[in-house]
Amino acid sequence: MKKLFLTLIALVATSAACFAQITLKDAYEGLADLPGMKAKTVQSVNVDGNAAISNVVSASAQASNASASQNFRDQFIYTIESLPIRNMLVGANNQREMATIFAEPAGNGQYNVLVLKANSLSGDYTASYGQASQATVDAIRNCQVSMDSDELVMTTSPAAGNAQFISMTK
Repeated sequence: MKKLFLTLIALVATSAACFAQITLKDAYEGLADLPGMKAKTVQSVNVDGNAAISNVVSASAQASNASASQNFRDQFIYTIESLPIRNMLVGANNQREMATIFAEPAGNGQYNVLVLKANSLSGDYTASYGQASQATVDAIRNCQVSMDSDELVMTTSPAAGNAQFISMTK
């Protein structure tokens, strides 16, 4: 009887966790609506030679003080924790900087992509959302991530040409 009861509790908890997850678009919109975030549209962001994220909308903020920076940091972490981990392509965090990229199927071979970058020391926070092909998702999934002190770098390794830094903030 105890096993049955514990199994039911586990099933209810798992189901509740699934309902708590949000879409990438919802995550972007929630962060873009934070006070101080300024949005802009970018045609596309090149990931490597033949791969790009298109129809990119990007919202960013420069936190003016430690309290504002803590609020942004908390919201970015809460958002990441609300997204399905199976959709994370890459992610890095050294308690000062954070960068993560999520992708979810959108149909017709396309994917929705969410890029989150945060730097609690400088107060820079950016959320970007766009669409990508399978090739772009694969390039991001296979990128190299390195962190050293306050520096975080994500580079793709294209078959031909130079590796490129993935940046969607400027």
